[in-house]
Amino acid sequence: MEYVQARSSHQERVIVDGKPYHPFLSADPSNPDSIGHVVKQIFQLVDDNGNDDDKSLSLTVTPVLGGITNKLFLVEATAATLTAFPKTLVRIFGGHDTGIDRDKETALYASLARQEIAGLSSNAYFGRFA
Repeated sequence: MEYVQARSSHQERVIVDGKPYHPFLSADPSNPDSIGHVVKQIFQLVDDNGNDDDKSLSLTVTPVLGGITNKLFLVEATAATLTAFPKTLVRIFGGHDTGIDRDKETALYASLARQEIAGLSSNAYFGRFA
């Protein structure tokens, strides 16, 4: 499993399924700034120390209701900042005792996006964090 190998490598950022994987980066679902910071990490808008490269980029984080085990958030740039920033759906895994193999689930999602199957474009999957 590439995800398992990535975690055991102790690297902060590796490429798995052709996209960035941050095995030790996490977000606090109760803190919108924490979620925004993760998005900036995935899109490489922070430096190697986690400092915000683009302080002018202001993100709005809105909870999306309806998830069963995961928490979902819509992240988008505010009107006064970068307009080319894509609206991004962030999924924070929940229910760790559900028996769901999150590595396989993520690999499947990345594969579907790469092949543009199930209504996903090849740009639909940006990366994964722990």
